[in-house]
Amino acid sequence: MIRHFASCTPKAFCRAIAAGTLALAASFAAAQEYPVRVIRLVVPLSAGSSVDTLARAFAAEMSKDLKQPVVVENRAGGDSVIGTQFTKNAAPDGYTIMLVIPAHAINVHLYPKLPYHPIKDFSLIAMVASNMNMLVVPPNSPFKSVKDLIDHAKNKPGALNFGNAGGTSGGSAELLNYMAGIKTTNVMYKGAPPALTDLMAGTIDFMFTALSSGTSFVQSDKLRALAVTGPNRHASLPNIPTVGETLPNYSVLGWYGLVGPAGMPAPIVERLNRAMFAALVVPEVRARLATLGFDPAAPNNAAQFESFVLSEIEKWGKVTKPRE
Repeated sequence: MIRHFASCTPKAFCRAIAAGTLALAASFAAAQEYPVRVIRLVVPLSAGSSVDTLARAFAAEMSKDLKQPVVVENRAGGDSVIGTQFTKNAAPDGYTIMLVIPAHAINVHLYPKLPYHPIKDFSLIAMVASNMNMLVVPPNSPFKSVKDLIDHAKNKPGALNFGNAGGTSGGSAELLNYMAGIKTTNVMYKGAPPALTDLMAGTIDFMFTALSSGTSFVQSDKLRALAVTGPNRHASLPNIPTVGETLPNYSVLGWYGLVGPAGMPAPIVERLNRAMFAALVVPEVRARLATLGFDPAAPNNAAQFESFVLSEIEKWGKVTKPRE
C-alpha cells in the first residue's frame, strides 16, 4: 500500500487518496467500538404524548443491548420540523438518532421551504411500529357506516366538518375525500384532545384519531366508531370494519421509525437496527406498546424502510395542500 502511494502522481492526488483511506479506516474503527457513551433519542413531540411513551418504552431495552444509556430528548414544535432539523445537523456518529413520525413524509408537501430532505438528509435505520386511526362520530350522529357518511357528503358537498389534529388525522380525512370523490370541510386543531372534545359536543361531524386516543371514548359510548384505517381489521376491535371494506384500497397507518443524520457508517446503522429489534421482542415492551395502540414492526432494514417512506411521500403528495 505504501509503495502504491509512493508511485502516484501528482503528489497532491496521492495525499488526498491517503487521507481518504485513513479517514475511512478511522470511521470503521469508531464503528467497531460503538457505542462508548450516551445515545440521544430525539422525539419531535412533547413529553407525555403517546409517541413519547413509545420511545421511552423501547429506549430502556435498547440501553441494555447497547450497554450505554439511550436517553429520550423531546424537541417539539413546527409539525416535527424543529426536532428533525436538529437531528439532520447532528454529527453522523450514531450518538444522535430520532424517532420519525408520519409528518416526516407529509411535511415535504406541506412546506415548500422545508429545511431538509426526508431521505437524502438522513440515515434510515428501521421502521419501529405502526398504529391505525379510527373514524369516529358523535354518539347521536345519523351516520352508522362509512357509506352513510360518504352518501351524505356527496349530496351536500362541504357541509360536513371534520376535525384535523395534524399528521394522519387530517391526512386520513383528505384521503377519504380524494378516493370517495367527496368534499368535506377541514377544521384544524392543535391536537387530538380538543378535537375529540368538540366532536363529542357535536361541534364537528367526524374525525380520524389514533386507536389509543379514541378507543376509550368508543367503549364508554361517548363516540361511535365507523371504521379503522388499516388494511385489515384490528385484533383488539374485530367488529369494527375497515374503511377499505367500503372504499377499496383505502389504507392509512401511523408509522414510527428510527433515523440518524446522513452519513452514518453502515456498521452503526446495523448495530442500532439489531438493538431496536432486540428491544421489540421483550414481552414487557410489546405489552406496553399494545396498551398504547401500537403494533411492533416486523424486522426490516434500512433499504426496506426507505422504500416505505418513499411510498408514503408519493401517497400524501396526491392529497396534501401546501401551507403558507
